[in-house]
Amino acid sequence: MRVFVQQLKDAESAQGYMAYIYPTVAQELLSHLLDRQPICKPQYSYTKACMAIYAHCSDKKQNNFRMAPLHELHIAHAYWGIDVKPYIETQTSFCNLLFEIEQQPNCRTVAKYKKQLKQIKDFTHEAEREYVAKIEEIKETILTQHPQYKDWASFLADPKNRNKVTGYVSSPQLKKLLASAMIYAVALDLHKKGYPLPNEQQIEQAVNIYLQDCAASLELQQMLFSHWDDPNFDFGRPDRVNTIWDLKILSSVGHKLNNQDEILLVTSDKKMIEAAQRTMPTGKICTYTDYLSKLGL
Repeated sequence: MRVFVQQLKDAESAQGYMAYIYPTVAQELLSHLLDRQPICKPQYSYTKACMAIYAHCSDKKQNNFRMAPLHELHIAHAYWGIDVKPYIETQTSFCNLLFEIEQQPNCRTVAKYKKQLKQIKDFTHEAEREYVAKIEEIKETILTQHPQYKDWASFLADPKNRNKVTGYVSSPQLKKLLASAMIYAVALDLHKKGYPLPNEQQIEQAVNIYLQDCAASLELQQMLFSHWDDPNFDFGRPDRVNTIWDLKILSSVGHKLNNQDEILLVTSDKKMIEAAQRTMPTGKICTYTDYLSKLGL
């Protein structure tokens, strides 16, 4: 593994690429390290992935580790000029955990940081649970306003209702609602953490910027919501609820790091690629296979 990672870094260096890990990816990997006992062994896939990520995105000569900003950190800094200390501390903790696992990939390391890993795991599961709960809550709110329907399936059985749902989930209005929800969520979280609450004008400006800034992410969320007209679609299925993390990763497409290095997102997720291709110029996202081809590997 280490030999290939070094070959990869050499090829990237030769062509001017520099690898960064997205914090959500680190979070997902770290959240699995307490799944069951064998995972703390070096040969286990999540442990190997943590080791590979740290080796790939670190520069031991300069003693640094490259991580793109959390989505919320980007919003606070780019839109309101606020560097949120708790967000930065979260990123730092991810970096430290990856370093420790890369240095000592064994059960003792996992046991030593069990508390931190459990916090990450619990946060991940709770965020996924809340996401699905909010979707179901919206359905229940709609049904409350239409008591003649006993459930979501009977509501959609009416062609007028189905057409309304289909039309709304594909509309620009939904994208603006999703953008507003994200901006308000970050603004309120900043206020809870003791930072000044942006005023309505600042929030509205941020929403309008977000609609362009994170167009690919909003497109992916709209693609997921297009299944609202299917009463049997399970939003809570693991591969679907995982979309909430894909949304954050995809939000980085088209951005620049440090106001100079443009991001090329490497992923083999077909839905993420489709959403980016629908909304962004070409060359902003590519598959892992295509990336290796670019590098001549």
